[in-house]
Amino acid sequence: MWTLALIFFAYFYFAGTLGVNLFGGYICTSFSLVAPHNSIAYSPTNSTNTTALETCRHHADWDPDNDDYAASGYYANNFNDLAGAFVVIFEIMLGNDYNILADGFVKATESSWARFFFSFNYACLVVVLTNVVIAVIVKTYLEQWQQVHFLDDDIASSCDSDDKKNMNQREKEEESSISASADSYYQSYHPA
Repeated sequence: MWTLALIFFAYFYFAGTLGVNLFGGYICTSFSLVAPHNSIAYSPTNSTNTTALETCRHHADWDPDNDDYAASGYYANNFNDLAGAFVVIFEIMLGNDYNILADGFVKATESSWARFFFSFNYACLVVVLTNVVIAVIVKTYLEQWQQVHFLDDDIASSCDSDDKKNMNQREKEEESSISASADSYYQSYHPA
């Protein structure tokens, strides 16, 4: 089981790092305060404080009426850092509106390669890795089930063989006692 967890972590780390390098900074978390085509998104706390600035390389005008990404408020789901990337990759694995996430990144980067990145990760995570996890769980369950049932069969078969031995011995004893009583009965009426 630890092997599967390690495989998932390695894949999340690889895909997350790739996503941070490809899409980091394209989507900011505070778009409501950003003028269109501005290169800096200001923090809601203080727009003049230089430590509260969040750099953003977006080129899209986010319109909540026309964009599902903006309407859903998915601005926090971005690749600006590794933790956010892990969240986005996990959402892709669950299939949680990954097409809306892909549309948002296509619009922010103005490149359709973003859709390929999301589709590839969806295929790897859902089709391959999740099915591997399900296969391991089912295999483990079946092994446990077979162990329990074969153990029960072994106990039953050993009980059956002991019972058969006892029954054969009793039958032989009964046959010998019947033949002995039949011989004595015969001899009592037919003396030699």
